[in-house]
Amino acid sequence: MATFHIPLGSDRSLGELFSAMPDGPKTVLKEGFSIVSRLQESTHATLVEQTLAIAGRGGGKVQPDLAKKMGLSTREASSAAAATGTLSALLSGRKEGTDEVIQALVSSGLLATSAVPSIQRLVPLLLENKQNFGQLLKEKYFSTAVLPSFDEFEAVLDIRIGDETEVGLAVPVAIAFLDTDANGQRLWFQLTKDDVEEMLRKLNSLLGRFKEAEAIAARIGQKSGGA
Repeated sequence: MATFHIPLGSDRSLGELFSAMPDGPKTVLKEGFSIVSRLQESTHATLVEQTLAIAGRGGGKVQPDLAKKMGLSTREASSAAAATGTLSALLSGRKEGTDEVIQALVSSGLLATSAVPSIQRLVPLLLENKQNFGQLLKEKYFSTAVLPSFDEFEAVLDIRIGDETEVGLAVPVAIAFLDTDANGQRLWFQLTKDDVEEMLRKLNSLLGRFKEAEAIAARIGQKSGGA
């Protein structure tokens, strides 16, 4: 898929921005909005919640239990969140209302006429949360300004069975995959049980320091705001 950088604060109309998108992102958005249009309105709040959560993480998938809550597969829910996330990012620094947003989506071919009623009920909820979404984007851009950022981690457990020269030998090994938001910056590697235990120890220690740092950052923010 072609890379598309969301132009926050652009002077161009929404219709122009949508029309200028490469074919790859357009296809993703079309599919996402098509899935969103099938959702019950009662699930819109869950979708927006997940969209905000994914924005805060800088990407990723919707959790299976929340996808099930919306009546979707994990892939469908993630596609729906990607579409609403892109739209929310564009709206975060703009002043268009619901009707203008719908018109831009339809005129650019991203939204089928049959899907308008459902998306028309969702857009006001996105507009209500655009300040929260904009803040998440600012924080994410600030935190990822220098190096590639974590995107996804997956691991499966494998049992290595010895061959005819190593009869009776069986060793469990984890096969792990680490992805980042930079092109080509991904890694496959092996982990033993000792590696996993050591990683958990270090991650728990890091999590504790994160909590301490968040408390310090909150105090700094309060002082700056009160100055």
